[in-house]
Amino acid sequence: MIDLVGWAAIFAAMMVWEGVSLSMRGSQWLTISDMARALTRPVLGRWAFFALWLWFGWHYFIRGWTFFLRGSPPGGGGGPGASKTASEVLAQVVFPLVIAYGFVVGTLALAWRHRRRARPAAPVHVGVTQVVRHTAVTVIGGYVAFVAAMGVYSLAAGHAAAGIAESALRDGAVLTFGLVVPAFVVLTSLERVLRRHVGR
Repeated sequence: MIDLVGWAAIFAAMMVWEGVSLSMRGSQWLTISDMARALTRPVLGRWAFFALWLWFGWHYFIRGWTFFLRGSPPGGGGGPGASKTASEVLAQVVFPLVIAYGFVVGTLALAWRHRRRARPAAPVHVGVTQVVRHTAVTVIGGYVAFVAAMGVYSLAAGHAAAGIAESALRDGAVLTFGLVVPAFVVLTSLERVLRRHVGR
């Protein structure tokens, strides 16, 4: 019960911070939307963001959610949640947490830098060809980054991560090219139809 209360308090604090930041117009407080804009501005940031989305969808919907930071099951004993050796803790707990923390700190640094350099941008008309090229670069780059990250994790975790790289390569392709690309085409077409309808 205490773990649920703790996580609820953390997410509540995040929402309060976001609400206060949004309500103080002109303040220097970073919001989650500031961080998202700063992260997705550079190409590498879009790849990282898309790779993170792929990881979540692959881990949750395809592999089934088995969180790698779980501890020993109630009552002790073996099984998938049993106590880990020191090398398993380093590979399965410390390594992923350091990567996740680095991602968050990097996003904060980008947002702070972007806030300092931000200037009002003039509206730019983006053509269909530009949108398609931009989307293709993001999708392919994010997929490659996701597969590469799972490959590195597989090497670091050893036998505990057996089959993860192959699953990421195969199932990540299903998510990327079988779900994301068709959804993008359908949603973009719907948006264009709605804009034409509203413009009449």
